[in-house]
This record gives sequence, structure tokens and C-alpha cells, in this order.
Amino acid sequence: MDFRRWGIVLLAALIGGGASFAVGSCGGEDRGNVEVEGSGTDTTGTGTTGTGTVGTTTAPVTVDTTATDPAKLERAMGRIGNYARAQTAELVSTTRQLQAAIDAGSVPRAKAAYAASRPFYERIEPLVALFSELDGKIDAREDAFPKGARDPDWTGFHPIERKLFRDGKIDARTRQLASRLVTDSERLDELLQDADVPPEVVIPGVAELVDEVEESKITGEEERYSKLDLPTFLANLEGSRAFYTELEALVEAKDPELDSQIDEAFDAAFEEVRALRKGGDFVAYDDLTDKQQRAVKQTIEALAEPLARVQGTLGVES
Repeated sequence: MDFRRWGIVLLAALIGGGASFAVGSCGGEDRGNVEVEGSGTDTTGTGTTGTGTVGTTTAPVTVDTTATDPAKLERAMGRIGNYARAQTAELVSTTRQLQAAIDAGSVPRAKAAYAASRPFYERIEPLVALFSELDGKIDAREDAFPKGARDPDWTGFHPIERKLFRDGKIDARTRQLASRLVTDSERLDELLQDADVPPEVVIPGVAELVDEVEESKITGEEERYSKLDLPTFLANLEGSRAFYTELEALVEAKDPELDSQIDEAFDAAFEEVRALRKGGDFVAYDDLTDKQQRAVKQTIEALAEPLARVQGTLGVES
């Protein structure tokens, strides 16, 4: 996750047939405020981030609920919610395996468990903005904290990553971090069980998952110690495609040419990244040549452009 964005808070308040949202982003651009057309409300959202700082959203986002079939959109949100809950269930399972490996003192097992658990979080990053405090606890980067890596408030995946892949050791702090990660993952799973999944988050999130790849993953910023950027990059693509699959019929009904462009761009992006595997495993990010990095970036840019148009097609306008 891009540390520059993870801390903005999402507050949702359902009002009659519409809703106003102060929407932040865990993995993509600041979405600003979301206002359902006709509500007559223009809010400014302010919230406390995982680091104790305050984030404020300012740019209004309007959702025209007449732009598509409300019943079909609601069903799509239900299916996306089910997908997200399946991911958090696996997140709980795999973080427990990570904790077990750490408690056993096995660095190799812990590294493998860390790698196995990351995709389940990365696929649903936009929805974690519904619970921004947990977002900060689970996936914040050290750069977001006053004392950096030494800050006692830095928890989640990335301090564990640093311990395992940079320091190559397990100590009392690593065990404490693993236990806390399991607790926070369980809490995320619990909260998502009863959460409504709003189109105001999902629709922009389709593009934001891909934008994050272009802006942080392809630079090696996300997994700076483990060098697992490419698997997390793939997880972002998988999440974006899973979200889009449920929205595809709505997009196709409005703009079939756009839908075709997106399908082709997704196919090209998956082909490009999967070609970076060697013997079934992804190469380390540092082993990518400049040519490979440029090719991936160009493919992602070609996907990001049509995905950005989904928002307007389905009635989301900033």
C-alpha cells in the first residue's frame, strides 16, 4: 500500500434512499467525499488515521443513482461483498499460519507464510477503507510513523516483513507483531461480515487497485524488504478484475466498446506479469531489467486508462 494514502478515513451514513460518504483510500487515490445525487449534502470528511494524524477529504464525488439499474447494481455489490469476505477468511487462516511459523522460530517457514498471506489483503484494499483504523494497523509502511521502523505504533505486515527478510531473525517483538496481526485480521473479517459494500467505494476501487500498481508496486516501494512486489502486483490485478467482473454487465449495457477495451487490457496485463515467473515463482523485483519494468508499466497504463472511465459510465463523477 502507498503510505501516502493509507490513512484517510471512510465514514458512511445511510440516509433514506441515498447516502453521503467521506471516502478515503487504502490503496488508491483519495476519493474525496461521496454524495448521492439528490441528497443535497456536501460534506467534508475528517478522521483519525492509524498514526494518530488527521486526514481531511475535500473533493466531492457525486453518484447518480439513475445512471444504471439500481437492482442490478445492488446485486453486484452483494457478490463483491461475498468475494471480499472470502478473502478476509483466507487472510485470517494464513496469518494464523504465519503466527505459528514465527512462534516456532522458523524464519524460512515464516517467510513462506508471509508471502502466502499477502494476496488476500491486496485483492480487497479499497474495501478496507471502510475500516481505516484497521487498514493502518495491518498494512502501514514505516514511513508513516514519526520514529519510522523504531516506532512502537508500527504494526502489521510490514514490520514483520522487515524482521524476516532484512534482519533474518525472529525475536519477542516479531512474535508480538504476529499475534497482533492475527487479531487485527480477525477483526477485519468480523466487521466485513455485516458491512454494506457501497458502489461509491467499489467502482473507483476497480481503477485504484491498478493505479497503485503503477504508482508504488512497479517501483519496488511496497515490498522493499521481501521483494515480493510482483505477487502483490498480481493480487491487485486479480482484485480489480474480480470487482470489474461483477460490474461488467452494467458497463457493457452502457458502453460495449469500453467493456471490450477493458477485457483486452486485462488479458494483456495478466499475460505480461505472468511471463515474469521462472520455474513457477516470480523473479525478485530487483532482478527485473529496465526493459521489463517499462513493458509492465506500459501495460498497466493501457489498463488504467479505460478503467478510469468506468466511474463516469456508471454515474460516479468527481
